[in-house]
Amino acid sequence: METGAKSRPRWKAILAGVALLLLVLLLVPQLYLAKSTPLALFLAVGVVGFFVRRSFFDAALFVAALLAAVSFGEPAAGPFALAFLCLVLLAMSGRPRFSVLAGAALFALFLASVELKSRFAGSVLTWQDVHYFFLQFHDNIGVMASQPTLLLYAAGACLLLVAIAVGVWRLEGPFRPERRRGMLAAHYLARGLAVFVALWCACELEAISRAESLKNRWHFSSAETFTPVATFLSTLHIQPQPLHRHADTGPFSRDVQAARAASSASKVPADIVVFLQESQFNPAAIRGCPPALCQSALFQAGEETTDEGELRVHIQGGGTWLSEFALATGLPHTIFGRAGEFAPFNIAPGINRSFIRSLKAAGYHTVAVYPVGGGMMNARKAYTGYGFDEFLDAGDLGLAGTYDTHDAAIHEAAVKALGAARQKGKPVFLLALTIFNHGEHGVAMSRVPAAIRAEAQAAGGSDIEKDNLADYVWRTREFEAAYAKTRDTLLGSPRPAVLAWFGDHQPPFGNAPGLRDRIKASAGEPKVPDRYVSWYNIASNAARPQAGAKRHRLDVAFLPGLLAQRAGVPLDDWLGANVLARERCGGLLIECTDAAARDGYFSYLLDDLQAVR
Repeated sequence: METGAKSRPRWKAILAGVALLLLVLLLVPQLYLAKSTPLALFLAVGVVGFFVRRSFFDAALFVAALLAAVSFGEPAAGPFALAFLCLVLLAMSGRPRFSVLAGAALFALFLASVELKSRFAGSVLTWQDVHYFFLQFHDNIGVMASQPTLLLYAAGACLLLVAIAVGVWRLEGPFRPERRRGMLAAHYLARGLAVFVALWCACELEAISRAESLKNRWHFSSAETFTPVATFLSTLHIQPQPLHRHADTGPFSRDVQAARAASSASKVPADIVVFLQESQFNPAAIRGCPPALCQSALFQAGEETTDEGELRVHIQGGGTWLSEFALATGLPHTIFGRAGEFAPFNIAPGINRSFIRSLKAAGYHTVAVYPVGGGMMNARKAYTGYGFDEFLDAGDLGLAGTYDTHDAAIHEAAVKALGAARQKGKPVFLLALTIFNHGEHGVAMSRVPAAIRAEAQAAGGSDIEKDNLADYVWRTREFEAAYAKTRDTLLGSPRPAVLAWFGDHQPPFGNAPGLRDRIKASAGEPKVPDRYVSWYNIASNAARPQAGAKRHRLDVAFLPGLLAQRAGVPLDDWLGANVLARERCGGLLIECTDAAARDGYFSYLLDDLQAVR
């Protein structure tokens, strides 16, 4: 009995030694050849998991977690990311089961965050999301408060993570080697090896990150493989840079000068007032929506309408600041690759030429009316980069700055700011942003009139879809009423004015994805993806159409030139380029049928005019 009792520790020691040798044989070629494989990772992590307490169960638990990461994350980066989390926790705690389950919970929280970002904001999660959100936390936190379902999901996921970590920590207990010689030293050696393997994982993730960053492109295909971990990591390295095809701009430049010479301009250009209407598209595009509920005068041409139709935007469900960027610069943020998603931070400060700067050169006084705090997504600094003379945020306007600020309050503030700006004796360009139609919809239903809720019952779908639709239509009608009052005030005045509104993106309908999937754009060639279609309308008391309104699709980047033409603004080289490209591309940019015209436009702005430094 005594001999058998002594042999077991000896065999354990021999097995541990073999495991350590196997670990070294596995890792050294990986480090020297700089070529890692998932199989090597599984074996290395399994060996470390076993070596901590000499437990085959612990080793199997580590390997099983990595296999799950392959299935639920992504085959390349997923296992290395999870292994890194688990091994760091193991090195710190010395508790293998706690480390595996807590690391897996953290990894699952990341994947849940990716899903929630996609569902409620329409884009993938990036490092910049985390960095910039906390950089100006006070002004950005309001977006969470405006979406209670998102907040509930996020809070629930965090609480579940804490519960798992605390529960496993208490159940597992600390490592107690008792009287077994060498066990304590082996335990701490294993924790040191965990650090070593974690560093290997970090090096592999760094390599994956840099390789993924090289795939940076300005136009993404829907067929691309979704890689949340690699995409998140790649944004650690990606910097905004124009990704257009450099073209000979000689012919385009000559045509711009000819267009400028042929254009007509008013002696005194009209005021231009533009409302960026939060999350606005035509609800009639929702399949099954009753006409009596979803048709609105907002989407019908009036006597003063000069242009209207579907607006091609470059975001879905969120990212208002990127539509602001496209309007100001005449460029889609996507041309700067994935780093362009945070254009107000990393591109706007270097803007040298823009729509606003061209209007200022034509004698305009330019004003921005912003519904929340100016720190939201770096707005105040970004608008300075765009060239605005004045930036008035909620604090400047005496507004609450919350996401439930009604459209009527913004319209009243905009009209007041317009009146003050007119005292300067110049034509005025004013851009006002609304916020009331921001998601989340279908939650505070007590404020939605019963008649609208009843009409929505005929729209089909689930109850939450009907609530979302009723809430959205009600908010649209609130905007319609506020806009009609502003239109009467501005266009009923003898002073020449151009009044316009456009939707920055579609609503995310994050708690009713079925309703979002029922949105369809009108047929047409070239076909614009359904999720990138909103609406725009331009009206004027100075440039009325001779044969009714012009309904045509338009890219938000081409809105500047059209507004300038309707207001009688003399075209400079920047505006001339915007107008020429719009005409040659049929109003669309990414889907432009004349690729040479699109390339010439990008090259002229970015290479010749140095619009972005």
